Amino acid sequence: PMALSFSGALDQAALQDAFASVIERHDALRTIIRRAGGGLWQEVREAPPNPLEIVDLQGLHPGSRAGAAQQLLATRARQPFDLACGVPIRAVLLRLSMEEHLLLIVMHHIACDAWSASNFWRELSGFYGSRVAGTPPAVASLPIRFADYVMWERDWLAPSRVAGQVAYWMH
Repeated sequence: PMALSFSGALDQAALQDAFASVIERHDALRTIIRRAGGGLWQEVREAPPNPLEIVDLQGLHPGSRAGAAQQLLATRARQPFDLACGVPIRAVLLRLSMEEHLLLIVMHHIACDAWSASNFWRELSGFYGSRVAGTPPAVASLPIRFADYVMWERDWLAPSRVAGQVAYWMH
């Protein structure tokens, strides 16, 4: 789980679009893992139409708002993923006031590591800034898709090469 606090004006529609753009851009964030034929299979899904859930807490008494937000964030952060039917990412934006927001992004490690998380935040920020400014996104196109990398890795891990690698590390 990763949380970010925003102070000041926030364009929720721009954030929603930015989040959807990042999910659309990366197949791993739209992939489910299902069991079939005695094995596990990846299935890339379409991006959900509104992947960022927005919860408005402004109606709560100001004294209880922070506690309710922390409880909601903790619950959502601990919620397990069902990788067989749900994508490995979820997000919720908590609106505490017109000027205060909390964003929680939870990604399963199967789709994201620390390096990927830094890329995620950079891209989300880039898409958001472009949307707010009304300019084209300043995010470079991906040179390869994840599926291309998987195919390369599968070819690289041919049985003869794997046997050599195992032999090397066993001695």
